[in-house]
Amino acid sequence: SYAMHAHARLNAKAAGRVLYYIPCVDLPAIPLTKDDFDQMRGVPNVNTTAKLPGILAVYVGAEMILTESYLPRYIAGCAPVVVEDIELHPNEPEIRGRASIASLGCVLLQYMPKCIYVRLHNYSTSFLVTEAGARQPSNANMAGLFAVSPVSRSGRYKGHGDKTPIVVTRTQVPLLPTK
Repeated sequence: SYAMHAHARLNAKAAGRVLYYIPCVDLPAIPLTKDDFDQMRGVPNVNTTAKLPGILAVYVGAEMILTESYLPRYIAGCAPVVVEDIELHPNEPEIRGRASIASLGCVLLQYMPKCIYVRLHNYSTSFLVTEAGARQPSNANMAGLFAVSPVSRSGRYKGHGDKTPIVVTRTQVPLLPTK
């Protein structure tokens, strides 16, 4: 987990891009103490969290892989993609004025983004539908581009002192870094 975040931070800085940290939304089936909740969210192994990380580091231009299949004939899980844009939640406060961008080049989002636009490598198919009356981009700009929205998956979490695991529903954007 530390290596994933360090790698993303270095690559975002080298590309001159803002690094967005997207925290997951966890809903445990039973109430937890703050310490237990923080431990649950801090589990670094995505194999035990339904392939959804506790915090996702993303920047425009990042090379990622999908952890979800889309249009099964076309886009399988683990397909390599490049992040093209992030559509923030309408309630997300202004990004540009945050102190963390000036000092660290990153921002912690307060709301789950609506979607992240990604582009599949070597695809000529256009997956997005443009709005009627909107200025139409060229097909070359739309080729292989599609939106990845947050998903919710259930999993089990067993704390250090717990005898039985508890059910947790995690919501996160189904992407992981390629490296």
